[in-house]
Amino acid sequence: MNEPIDLKQFLARFPLEAPWDKRRTLHYFWHFEVAAPGTRVWDSMIDTSRLNRRLGISEMQFDERNGRLLGRSRTAGLKLEWEEIPWQWEYARSLTSSRIYSRGFADYVRVNYLLEEIDPDTTRVYVYFGWVPRGLFGRILLWAGMPRTRNRYAPTVRKLVEEDLETEQSEALEIASSQPSSVAEPERLTRLQRDLVETGVNDRVVEQLVRLVREGSDEDLYRLRVRALARAWRLSLNDVLYGFLQATRAGHLTLTWDVICPHCRGVREEIKHLGDLPESGSCDVCDIKFETLGLNAYEVSFHVHASLRPVARRFFCSAEPATRDHIKIQLVLEPGEQRTLETLLGPGIYRLRRRGEQNMQLLEISETEHSGAAIVDWPETISSTPLVCGPKPTLRLRNQKNEPQTYVVESNALDQDILRPVDLFNFQDFRDLFSAEALSANIQLDVGRQTILFTDIVGSTEFYRQRGDQDAFAAVRGHFVEIYRVAREHNGAVVKTIGDAAMMAFTDPVAALRAAIAVQRAFPGSAGVHKGLRIRVSMNQGPCLAVNLNSGIDYFGSAVNLAAKLQSLAGAGQVAFPRELFENDGVAVSILRENSEALEETSYAGAGQISRALPVRCMTVSSSSVPLKQAAG
Repeated sequence: MNEPIDLKQFLARFPLEAPWDKRRTLHYFWHFEVAAPGTRVWDSMIDTSRLNRRLGISEMQFDERNGRLLGRSRTAGLKLEWEEIPWQWEYARSLTSSRIYSRGFADYVRVNYLLEEIDPDTTRVYVYFGWVPRGLFGRILLWAGMPRTRNRYAPTVRKLVEEDLETEQSEALEIASSQPSSVAEPERLTRLQRDLVETGVNDRVVEQLVRLVREGSDEDLYRLRVRALARAWRLSLNDVLYGFLQATRAGHLTLTWDVICPHCRGVREEIKHLGDLPESGSCDVCDIKFETLGLNAYEVSFHVHASLRPVARRFFCSAEPATRDHIKIQLVLEPGEQRTLETLLGPGIYRLRRRGEQNMQLLEISETEHSGAAIVDWPETISSTPLVCGPKPTLRLRNQKNEPQTYVVESNALDQDILRPVDLFNFQDFRDLFSAEALSANIQLDVGRQTILFTDIVGSTEFYRQRGDQDAFAAVRGHFVEIYRVAREHNGAVVKTIGDAAMMAFTDPVAALRAAIAVQRAFPGSAGVHKGLRIRVSMNQGPCLAVNLNSGIDYFGSAVNLAAKLQSLAGAGQVAFPRELFENDGVAVSILRENSEALEETSYAGAGQISRALPVRCMTVSSSSVPLKQAAG
């Protein structure tokens, strides 16, 4: 077992920064062991706001001004004000936080956490506080208070690790173990429950949401992320989202479209209405300006309405590593400084960047490419070719500039809990409940690859002649009810109707295929409530833009145009689509095989659309009742 390091060894590795290294400093340094792997201990400790709350440290307030984070709090009756220096950390290795005080009992403090894995199941945690007190009173206050803080650390960290392990195993949502700072209005809480029940919200969703509003801390409630809650509650995303939308419609929650910084992934602005989305944003903390028309530029979040329960944004620390957990390494190097890091980075794609620079170098860590770790030199020139190495590489940094530089290594993986605007655009209940929401005319929002499906009544003119205008109109209206039902059941949405045609959108192409078959099954033409109505369907997948074309939220792009034009190749009871759309999808091929009477090959060579003839398949849907499994919610 490695012997613990002492204060002298620690300060040799992490010396105090100038000018504080010349000041008289109170050093507090101790260590303890936790029965858990280093990565597990790291995940529990980096949420320093939660840790500080458990330690009994006073609540803090933060304001961001011109890229500087300013904090204030009250301790022992004294008002403290400070500037928060940007944090530095190495994933599962070390964390550094510093403050320069303008008011209070100290001029400066630096806090360090250092993790040392003794064996796979045991981690040694070092804690350091370096205080530069302001006068004798500050020194006396620290002498009296720091021993109590020290004694609380080990049991508090061990308890947090234990709770997090239990939460992981149960996949339950942790309600912060502190008394709510505000109380939900009992009458409004009862009304919330009644409104949700009356609108058909899932009983479990009602139960969980009411409990969260009643018992959750302000930290739990300030920003509600539906995907994370659905996973924690083990409920369908569609059920939870429907419940939150109904609660918003009834005035119990509010919905915001949050501008997300592409670097730190922090919320830069909360937009209340879709029509107010800006075309650009900025982040003073990251020192960048960015466009906000990309796929991941916005996140949809929910908030508790103040009339239900007043919720304040509460902090017990700025907790930078927890709020930016995609950032694995963030270090500041002085001019000419060199640093060698033995990282714990696992397989995946990472981005190497410096603060204030838009360009970034991709780093691919792969177990298959290299059996062992490698040395990676931080490139001065960005290349379009990714750097490739094995797990846990050694990273060498050197600041060749004449000013301090912040070096960042971040995971390129997408945030799995983000709810994007397109997730609402393709959710039929959102379009039904919030039909007044529309993009501004100048916004073209990237919504990524979508599967667009068009339906059209075949022979509608003859149908009107045979049935008469009144009867035919009623039949067409009934047909649209069926179209909306199919879209909702297959996790899609009707974007718009044009005459007796409809345009639908789906994120999942297999769900779109199932919807196309369901549409054809609903309109066999020869019998049933829709007797005489025959439908043709066309579909295509590709990049789309969300725009306002006098219909609120419409989709635009060449993929949409081609989906519409392929209708000319489909007859009654058929579905036309590009051959490559489902060529490599085993699930789709199986569905096609089970539900098709005939699969014809043809081609489309529309002028101005494509440079060569496009292979197209026209599927005639079988009338046999083969069960169609719906897309997962």
